[in-house]
Amino acid sequence: MVRQDRKVSQDDRDEKAPHVLVVEDDDTLAAEIVAELESRGFKTDRAADGREALSTARSGQFDIFVMDRMLPHVDGLSVIEELRQSEIMTPVLVLSALSAVDERVQGFKAGGDDYLVKPFAMDELVARLEALLRRPNSSRATKLRVGPLEMDLIDRKVDRMGREVDLLPREFRLLEYLMRRPNQVLTRTMLLEDVWNYRFIPQTNLVDVHIGKLRRKVDAPGETPLIHSIRGPGSCCVSRTDLQILGLFRTATFRLTLAVVFTVVAGVASNLTFFYLRFVSSEIIYLQNVLRREAFMIAQRPELTIVQVLEGINGSKIHLTLDGVGLFDRDLSYIAGDFPSWPDGLRIEDDVQQLNYAPPLRPRYNYLFLTARLPSRHVLVFAISQRRLDSLRNSLLHTMVYSLLPLIAFALSVGIYLSHRTLSRVGGLNEAIERIMEGDLSGRLPAGRSRDDLERLAGSVNRMLDRIEYLMVEIRNVGNDIAHDLRTPLSRMRVRLERALNGERNAAELHEVIEKATQDLDQCFSTITAILRIAELEDGRRKAGFATHDLRIIVADMVELYEPIAETHQLTLIDKSSRGDPLPINCDRDLLIEVMANLLDNAIKFTPAGGHIEAAAYREGNQIVLRIADTGIGIPESERKAVIGRFYRSDKSRHIPGSGLGLSLVMAILRLHGTALEISSYREGTANPGAVFQMSFTMHQEEETDSLLTEPLPETL
Repeated sequence: MVRQDRKVSQDDRDEKAPHVLVVEDDDTLAAEIVAELESRGFKTDRAADGREALSTARSGQFDIFVMDRMLPHVDGLSVIEELRQSEIMTPVLVLSALSAVDERVQGFKAGGDDYLVKPFAMDELVARLEALLRRPNSSRATKLRVGPLEMDLIDRKVDRMGREVDLLPREFRLLEYLMRRPNQVLTRTMLLEDVWNYRFIPQTNLVDVHIGKLRRKVDAPGETPLIHSIRGPGSCCVSRTDLQILGLFRTATFRLTLAVVFTVVAGVASNLTFFYLRFVSSEIIYLQNVLRREAFMIAQRPELTIVQVLEGINGSKIHLTLDGVGLFDRDLSYIAGDFPSWPDGLRIEDDVQQLNYAPPLRPRYNYLFLTARLPSRHVLVFAISQRRLDSLRNSLLHTMVYSLLPLIAFALSVGIYLSHRTLSRVGGLNEAIERIMEGDLSGRLPAGRSRDDLERLAGSVNRMLDRIEYLMVEIRNVGNDIAHDLRTPLSRMRVRLERALNGERNAAELHEVIEKATQDLDQCFSTITAILRIAELEDGRRKAGFATHDLRIIVADMVELYEPIAETHQLTLIDKSSRGDPLPINCDRDLLIEVMANLLDNAIKFTPAGGHIEAAAYREGNQIVLRIADTGIGIPESERKAVIGRFYRSDKSRHIPGSGLGLSLVMAILRLHGTALEISSYREGTANPGAVFQMSFTMHQEEETDSLLTEPLPETL
């Protein structure tokens, strides 16, 4: 391309130059950026806080915004979000000292178009601005169309060939994600991360369910399907049903239930067995006695009578007691009776014998046999069956089966139910723990109101997580504040040095640049030193230096030290401590001097000329009070809790040099001493209400107060 040399007026350049709004609360850095951009041909305006940025940006006269993130009143990301909600789509370059990936992502999600981390090179800033200005204005489409499906991002409506598709907010977001990527294969992981903002893979078909619901709304019956599910590697799901069933039987609850069931069954079985054995023993004795008695009575009769009775035995009374009687000759041949032959295994003896015998046309049973010889050498055989024992045994077995089976079934059902309930609760706990392990510290374990051991454990863990989340937020905020308070002076220093390097400067101008760079480095070093000092104090190991000191003497020494400094600022410093008895407290004298030094420094910085400062130590009951008051700009009641946090700078004090760590250091020392800091106004309803800082210490009781250490302040102070 051939460049044409022609003279252009300043007005023509201003009309064609890109108009940039620089939003930066640091005056020095903003001045350097504005100067550099104007030297590169940009037209610039500057806003110092979020409110001014909103009102200025809505004028519509700017081509691009350079937006600092941490601004007074309204932060930079909130400004961008409000602009986008007002449909102001002017490109925004975010400037920030926060460099973490999450912080940059937040900047883009808020509506930022680019993100530049401090400290930065001015050439890179200009190159990024030029790249944003080259982007076409049509890149932010408000309507999406895929085939017959049209989505209006402004009115939040979806239309398919005249049919309005009614979608829930999450379904709208899911469909928007799909329509922005037509003809692409999107995995479940991509949808979970980009639509649901999840960083874990759930053990459910969450994505499939939502896709199915969306498909039923978008693809009506008879219409060409637009949403397709593609089965590919890794898309199939492995059923966990078998594993879950096995898990039911592996829980301690189910095992305990099995143990209880086994104990009950064993107890019932042992009781029935004991009852059966006792009954068998007594029944056998009873049958033996009956058998002996009947045998004796029959054997006493004449043999002819016995034969006659046996031949008519079906009508005799012998069957009422005995189950069989037989008469055999000396050769054991049958003569008369119930036994057609000599029973196998039966011996001729006086003892009762037990044999398993099957009478004719009768089932086999256990019988008790008894033999008796008559004077004729014939043998009488008497038998009585044990059917009652067999019936009892069968009855007991049926009793065990019919009584224990329902008990076992009920116990197993209860065990499975309790196991499933326990597994469900443990599963919920595991899912919550997995989410927390993935980085979602806002997640909590599910805790109900049953207040059992598991619920109490979940409650304790949740309280621990609350504390961890609070500490993590504190750490993140401190890290952000450190980054901001270190990178801002470094950015100023780099911009100054770059401009000095690229431009022609004389010795005096270079000396000024070096002096300001040294001041910025000193500010960085003081911030780092203060942070390390606070960390040392919060470690809690400085109590070894505690001793008894007279607070009145410490206050007098500090007033004497700071009185000349106050006079140079046209201020009056007064010691209003009570006179008389000592005011003994147990403290670290050097740390308490550091507390007073910070408070007096702040009082001198924030009190206008002609004001006065008071320092006092006095007794209130068993407490000894240290009070520092001034007639300065004061601290609004809404900011009194915030000012003791790290790096907090009130809007009234942003123009005054400082790191915002002084009161944090004071609080760390006071926590070490077990006391708190109370902040109030010195005089309400005035232009300068002033501030009162009050601390209460427990009076140290000693028998001898003469031993109080009263050395003068070190010369280094």
